[in-house]
Amino acid sequence: MKFISLFFLLLTCLLPSRTAKAMPYVFTRLQASDGLSDNQVQHILQLPDGRMVFTTRGNINLYDGMRFHYMHRNDSDVYTLDHYRGAYHVYVGDHDRLWVKDYRRMWCLDLRHERYLKHPEKVFRDMGLKETVTDFFVDSEKGLWLVTSTGLWDGQRKCYLSLTGHEGELQDVEVQDDHLYLFFSSGEMSCHSRHDGRFLYRTAAYPENERADYAHTSLVVKGPDGNLYQIRSGRRAGFFAFYPSSRTWRKLMDADGQLHTLIVPSSRIAYISSLNGIWAIDLQSEQATFQSTLQTTEGRNLQTNINTIYQDRQQGIWLGTDNQGILYAHPGRFKFMSAPTLESLPFSSPLHEADFRRDSHRHEIQGKHYNDVYTDSRGRTWAGMPDGLCLFLPDQQAPRTFYTEDGLPNNFVHALTEDAKGNIWASTSYGISRISVGKSTDSITFTNYRHEDGTLKGEYRDGQAYTLPDGHLLMGGVDGWTLFHPDSVEIPLRYFRPLLIGFSLHGTALSLSRTDSTMAFPQLSQAPPYTTHYEFRYDQNHIGFDFSALNYAWPTQTHYRYRLLHDGDSTWYATHLQSGGSLVDEKGNLHLSFPMLPPGEYRLQVMASTHDGCWNGPATEVSFVIHAPWWLTRWAYFGYACTALLLAAVGIRLYVRQSKRRILRRHKEDILLLRIQHLIERCDSYERQRETTAGPNPETQEKAELPISAADSEFLNKAVALVEAHLEPPGYSVEQLSKDLCMERSGLYKKLTNILDKSPSLFIRSIRLKRAADLILEGRMSMAEIAEQVGFSSASYMGKCFQEEFGCKLSEYAEKAKEST
Repeated sequence: MKFISLFFLLLTCLLPSRTAKAMPYVFTRLQASDGLSDNQVQHILQLPDGRMVFTTRGNINLYDGMRFHYMHRNDSDVYTLDHYRGAYHVYVGDHDRLWVKDYRRMWCLDLRHERYLKHPEKVFRDMGLKETVTDFFVDSEKGLWLVTSTGLWDGQRKCYLSLTGHEGELQDVEVQDDHLYLFFSSGEMSCHSRHDGRFLYRTAAYPENERADYAHTSLVVKGPDGNLYQIRSGRRAGFFAFYPSSRTWRKLMDADGQLHTLIVPSSRIAYISSLNGIWAIDLQSEQATFQSTLQTTEGRNLQTNINTIYQDRQQGIWLGTDNQGILYAHPGRFKFMSAPTLESLPFSSPLHEADFRRDSHRHEIQGKHYNDVYTDSRGRTWAGMPDGLCLFLPDQQAPRTFYTEDGLPNNFVHALTEDAKGNIWASTSYGISRISVGKSTDSITFTNYRHEDGTLKGEYRDGQAYTLPDGHLLMGGVDGWTLFHPDSVEIPLRYFRPLLIGFSLHGTALSLSRTDSTMAFPQLSQAPPYTTHYEFRYDQNHIGFDFSALNYAWPTQTHYRYRLLHDGDSTWYATHLQSGGSLVDEKGNLHLSFPMLPPGEYRLQVMASTHDGCWNGPATEVSFVIHAPWWLTRWAYFGYACTALLLAAVGIRLYVRQSKRRILRRHKEDILLLRIQHLIERCDSYERQRETTAGPNPETQEKAELPISAADSEFLNKAVALVEAHLEPPGYSVEQLSKDLCMERSGLYKKLTNILDKSPSLFIRSIRLKRAADLILEGRMSMAEIAEQVGFSSASYMGKCFQEEFGCKLSEYAEKAKEST
């Protein structure tokens, strides 16, 4: 019966109470050693994307479940608020801006670009306001209200709402449904229409004679029941509730010390942070209880000044302390109860370590020593080793061994026990593991619990794992004991929308502040949580993405599913902390890396849940493009096509031209062959005629068909003979020929022109070239020797004259003459 009572006691501690009581939570601490800028936390709130904001004395800290991130503020980032003399306050406004105001000053953080606005007055001017702002407010729907000497400026309607000043100083602004509520230092509240600003009614939280008691500070919170709750401080402090349905106020609590911040988790209870602890107020009975001591996961009872309290959208409770950093708790988080001694655990009767000795428990199998050996209800033997967990089956000789890559939280297994459902529980050097065996021993799954779930932070002891008669399990460790019921540690099903918190290229993390002169990395235009599309070059194709499920309550139990859509591939992949590959870290954050991606368009989709296989929640999608290199772009292909067409056109043109030239060359060759054949025939005819008629002149052969006189024929034969006799000396000229013929030069010219239609010089050259043609056909002399033999100064000049005379080159003549013979 005592264990049944203990079980129900645990349940009542974890469920919200209908009466005001101390907060039944165990708190985890986050301090400067965890990345917080400093431990003096002043304000806490949550961004729309799920990240937490912690403002400290030193800075504004953004927390994404993996790390703290903050931007440095300069004096130039501060805007003066002359009329504000209230306490520190932080608002989340529209356009992803964070507004902070303190005594007579304010500043604005642009979350999208992670920088402070140098000139917040530009935002005011964009709203249509030209006057100097002396105070401002942001309501729960992100509406910005500005106070000037003229009145209260409504940024949506672009007009003023008159403030008479009789109600005192404006301290809070809130909206609900169609109504605007203004709260003043006098304790009065005036209600106006949101549509036209028309005054509706006015009411006060307390009588006029108490105004001085609560005039200094005010904080208004909308409750889940539709009522407005307010804490006020001055010479005294009070907690008030306003009921819009009846337009009435009620004082719920009076306090002597200051009240700092307020949360209303349900319609039954409210929590207020104060100087030395936390107030819990029952909203029905108006009973208030003060708690000055908080229990931490280290087993300490902490007493500190609580500056602020906040409840996130997952029902987690965050406390900001004066010098102890941040405290976090969740109603359903710590199902494992750990304490330094057994006496500290909630047993119905005192227990001691001597009551839990298992001297008869085996530690050996076949002569081999193990940390712990346990035979379960199905006859299977489990053995914990310093390096792994062994499973001995009755029908198999060799055991199966499991390691961290198979799902264990740690390879050093200390103790083993079994629950009522047949699950094996193992304590390790780093947490506790539940081992579930399916219908066959091939389907074994591990569910691990760590210090974040309430287990001991240090190691457990060998052999100290016990199943109590009421079903609870007790495990002993070096620094204490852990008590839990296997049925109560089940994590509830929760869905999360993962948030992109960072990405990297080639293993280098990128941020807005990173610059690279070599342009190896792109310059981010917005912070990763606000960007859904990226553009990369072809060589920026090794990309890593970091996602956070923002699962603050059960980070180690976060399961992810992701897929990269590209070229028709839509395969989903699931991963979690216990699976291999180290894609999920111990804080529940997903780290994906895609190396050597080819150019193209990609869409990355990620989902998160506390249970594997349950994927009905929202998905986060990030698209990105890896551009092809310039030589593989569409314009490049267009250029290639144009170049190919141009080359084809040039090729066709060249082919046509070459074809024409080839045809023309063949035609010329054919003509040349005919001329060469004709020349050869002329030479043969000349030789025959010379043999029969004392050597007729080859020049006269061209005129053979022409009727010439015997005197002319004799004259030509004599002239040819004279030239042939003087071929070798290159100086035989027209003058010498005319002398040898006993003629004047002019007479010689006239004579040869009439007979042959050639000048004397061409006559002499023709005879020399004819002799050269004969020598070429003989093939015994070189061109230089032939030129010298027939009286030319050089072979090149002889070739030029030969081409003019016969229409071909010397080499072509020799080659064609050989072919013709």
